[in-house]
Amino acid sequence: MKNLSIYIATIILAIGATLITQHFTAPQNNATAVSSQEKESAYDRVMRTGTIRCGYALWEPGFIADPNTEEITGLIPEIMNTFSKYADIKVEWTTEVDWSRVPQELEQNKVDVMCAGMWPDGRRGKYIIHSKPLMVMAARVFMRAGEAAQYSSYESLNKPDMTFAVVEGDILQKIVDINFPKANQLDLLGIANAAENLTSVAAGKADATININSVVQGFSRSNPGQLEAVDLPPISYHPIVLATYNSEDKLINFINATLTHMHYAGEFKRILKKYQNQYPGSFYSPLIPINFMEN
Repeated sequence: MKNLSIYIATIILAIGATLITQHFTAPQNNATAVSSQEKESAYDRVMRTGTIRCGYALWEPGFIADPNTEEITGLIPEIMNTFSKYADIKVEWTTEVDWSRVPQELEQNKVDVMCAGMWPDGRRGKYIIHSKPLMVMAARVFMRAGEAAQYSSYESLNKPDMTFAVVEGDILQKIVDINFPKANQLDLLGIANAAENLTSVAAGKADATININSVVQGFSRSNPGQLEAVDLPPISYHPIVLATYNSEDKLINFINATLTHMHYAGEFKRILKKYQNQYPGSFYSPLIPINFMEN
């Protein structure tokens, strides 16, 4: 009888232990599964869906969106359409992204890649990974027509009574910070398109701005004779890249492999040629050394 009591007690303890184990471990396993779902990487999502969700921003002729038809055209869409064919991946233009919030939009998974074509810089580089260059662009200083001729050096623009129009948080603002620290700045919102700083200069709200030939040429078609470049070599050269969040090594490797394939297949040369003819002095192949770009 005593042995039977011990046997029954042992069974009860075993059942109790099993129930306790199930009680404490089952929710933990569910939480792990939920956590795993929440942490799906952009790379895994792209591979699962077969689609890259692209962020974009408007600049001529890089990215143009017709406000009436919503048709998307331009240099970057041409490159990404070709990328889609080489990678067997669909490209979806998901949302317009504020230039100053690129890292946040990528981190919050609102887009997988910033596909607008951006200039890499150290501030954003703390949080995002840049692709190999698609092309190289030259940045110049632009002023109101008739005023640029009086400046024979960049040093002469670095003074307190000079105001530069900049897009807040953008790399162009950093170029002004570094090269013209004594000058004032007119800060525009990060969502401002690339032509709004030109409008600020033309309207007399600012004295100068940094931009690229193609954007100014587009602006000048609607506003002829208002702006001109300071007659100096470019203030700087910048590669145009795509960007992902800094934990997305697999995704950027996939992107870079496709871009490399496109480069050596002559796709960039083919696409750039049309835009180089339309916008002279704006776009250069990344395979050409910078010292050969301009004298």
